[in-house]
Amino acid sequence: MSTLELLLVFSILCLASHRIGKWFTAVRLPYITGYLAVGAVAGGFVLDILPKGVDTDLRFVDEIALGLIAFVAGSELIIGELRERVRTIVSIAGGISLFGFVIIGTSVGVIASFAPFGDGLGRNEIFAAAILGGTVLLALSPPSTIAVIKEVGARGRFTSSVLSITVVMDVVVVIVFAASASVAGALLGTDGLQLVFVPILLLDLSLAVSIGFALGKFLALITRIRLPDIVIAGAILAIGYGVYEAADFVKSWSNTELGFEVYLEPLLLTLTAGATVANFTSRRARFEHVLGLVSPAVYVAFFTLTGLSLKLDTLIEILPVAMVVFLIRVVAIALGTTVGARIAREDGHLRNKSWLAMITQAGIALGLAREAAIQFPALGDSFATLIVAVIVLNEIFGPMLLKFVLGRVDEAGDKDGRRVLIHGIDRNAIRLAERLEGQGWSTQLSDTRADHVDEVDQTREWKVIARNTAKRYFAEIDELPDTVVAMSGDDESNLELCRAATEAGVARTVARVQESGLLDDFHEIGTLVIDPTRAAVALFEDAVRTPDAAELVLHNDANRETRQVRIRSRFAHGRSVRDLRLPAGVLVLAIRRDGATVTPDGFTRVRRGDDVTLIGEPGLLREATNRLTY
Repeated sequence: MSTLELLLVFSILCLASHRIGKWFTAVRLPYITGYLAVGAVAGGFVLDILPKGVDTDLRFVDEIALGLIAFVAGSELIIGELRERVRTIVSIAGGISLFGFVIIGTSVGVIASFAPFGDGLGRNEIFAAAILGGTVLLALSPPSTIAVIKEVGARGRFTSSVLSITVVMDVVVVIVFAASASVAGALLGTDGLQLVFVPILLLDLSLAVSIGFALGKFLALITRIRLPDIVIAGAILAIGYGVYEAADFVKSWSNTELGFEVYLEPLLLTLTAGATVANFTSRRARFEHVLGLVSPAVYVAFFTLTGLSLKLDTLIEILPVAMVVFLIRVVAIALGTTVGARIAREDGHLRNKSWLAMITQAGIALGLAREAAIQFPALGDSFATLIVAVIVLNEIFGPMLLKFVLGRVDEAGDKDGRRVLIHGIDRNAIRLAERLEGQGWSTQLSDTRADHVDEVDQTREWKVIARNTAKRYFAEIDELPDTVVAMSGDDESNLELCRAATEAGVARTVARVQESGLLDDFHEIGTLVIDPTRAAVALFEDAVRTPDAAELVLHNDANRETRQVRIRSRFAHGRSVRDLRLPAGVLVLAIRRDGATVTPDGFTRVRRGDDVTLIGEPGLLREATNRLTY
């Protein structure tokens, strides 16, 4: 079969893989598992749609995909975010790296000594397998972790710390893999392991990082070109593929011309390039957008091809061993995270439960496994199949455990986490409560008279707050509401309630006012006043002059919402609006600071404590809220 025919059949297979992957998500299995299954079934061991060894003929697909995966992983490495939790991240990542590498690597080496997959391997081969296996199985999965976090709407210190550690671990693993590959190459070479490999390794790493930095700057220049996004995406994919070809050329040329082998680890180089664009250029937003356009299709191709490369006869034979290694890896990660958290003086959930969030593996791990199999064929198909089998188990059970632990630490849930007290029970108050509850707010109703409660659904929480008891009410409750809405028909009662709430420390008060005589008193305490007559006239005016804005105010646009968020994140403090890394499609309409409201541009800097008004799709607004509040 010619290469063109292989590509045509493989493309059709990828379309089927994409569809079947969605079926897997319907039964709560990761879509990547579906891609792997399609490739494995379509390969030469079952349906024989594509012959055995086709993964070698389609090696360039691997290289294109690996370049993209590393670019994506690098773009998630934001130095400013990592700096906030540097001690915790370094300690836990260090604990996982140390305990994981030693325990997992030792286990792979011991098992290879007596299990069938180690038959025919000598001492050096077993040592190389232990080093490479221990390294590859350290990798985590930022894309899978991010997907689960978005799915459950998780936010909080535990969530952000886990995500940061996951991203850093990928950097650590890629660097360690470059070192491990050099050691394995020396072990499997004709001269064995020589001390001279150490300076060569340092040269390899230094060159990869330096060239990666320069490549990142070049990628930023490319994203400035006014061409369609898909054209820019094609150029980036071509560059990622070119890195692999250039690495092979440098390896061959240095061996011939210099007398020693210089190997520029492509994954480290491309990961550095992605991190450079994200941290040291202003083109991060478009770079991430372009990568997002093509990454779904590339992931389908990569994981389907990985499935094609699986030797099913070996996989079935080796599955019990893979289960053992999987369990050993879980134990090693649990031990590493616990010790690391203790060193960082963390307690609670991060110390006791964070290991449950560190099991998932996917793109980088599979990429490294494929690289190890191709670079070191002397280790045999059984070694690569064992590692891939363990990764698949991690990829199946990891997201489930992550979702479970996010619920246990009470950071999952699509909620704003805000509380509102609505005073003055009538139909409008009840409808307001229902709408706010639909957006995740915790609501409580109150009135000055107990007989008004007959209007309220009896499942709702309500209180009687008379004018002379408002101060006592706010002094005695355990947790103040974020907002008080005073909409009873008694303006003086509303004023007393708003004044008591403000004095108690409630952040925001809103009042419906019938008469204009008390307007100055409301304004004096900072209450936002709603005059029903003027509000109706203004709304009619907007409907005539700016109908789209009126639709938004009336909540008739299901695709867009507005949301006001108080900035609490240390990462966001002092950054310009364009550097906040808000999702594409979310705009900052206004910033309120020290009682004054400004209309920002991209260069306006925000501070902790600012109230920012956002507009965008509901799902994107939740993501933006997480970024600004944690």
